[in-house]
Amino acid sequence: MISAVPVRWYEMIKDDLAVLYQIQQVDSAIDKREALLAGMDDGTAAGQALEEAQAALDEAAAGLKSLQPQHRDLELELQGIDDEKREKRDRAYSGMVGDPKELTSLEAKLEELGRNTDRVEDLILAKLEEIEQAQAAVDDATAARDAATATRDEIVAVYDHQTQKARAELEVERAKREELVPGVSPAVLTQYDTLRERLGGIAIAAVSADGICEGCHVSVSRSNIMRVKLGNVIVKCESCRRMLCVTQ
Repeated sequence: MISAVPVRWYEMIKDDLAVLYQIQQVDSAIDKREALLAGMDDGTAAGQALEEAQAALDEAAAGLKSLQPQHRDLELELQGIDDEKREKRDRAYSGMVGDPKELTSLEAKLEELGRNTDRVEDLILAKLEEIEQAQAAVDDATAARDAATATRDEIVAVYDHQTQKARAELEVERAKREELVPGVSPAVLTQYDTLRERLGGIAIAAVSADGICEGCHVSVSRSNIMRVKLGNVIVKCESCRRMLCVTQ
């Protein structure tokens, strides 16, 4: 004759396994969302790329800025030469110079000033070409910075939306777990937690209708299937060592 105590114990094992299987589904959902949060791109790399793009732009802008005073100095130098040429030409051809030596000297100076004009004009043209190239570099760097900004902002927006959603779902799943845990005896829950840590997060698996362990997809022996269905002891899969239960 079977006493009442063993019957209640059997019922407790069945109840434990039924609730434990629900906890496993919740824990798997929690693991999935925690993994999602951990692996989500928060924009750090894009932020670093933006910093690099901004640094490149700053460098290009500084290069352009350094060329502008050089160009102004050359323009001033050319203006000075032109002023001196005008002065020497006015004196040389005003009819006021009667000394041939002075006139020769003035003409020689005008030739020198003419050569200086050519030299400075060539320098100005070269400097303008440098400025044009520097401006193009600034424009390219600005476009790259703007693109990096847009990329970073888009990634951060997606991250904020997805993390908010995942965290809300996590709260729901954790609340479910808190409701379920009291329905399992502490000893069985401890065994479950130990197995979960050892077996990649899945501690209990259902036996399918055709006798397959859904944890490792290996056939469960008939004797173990009968023991699982009877539900008076915790039965583990002979292949993956997960707890077994029936859900049908």
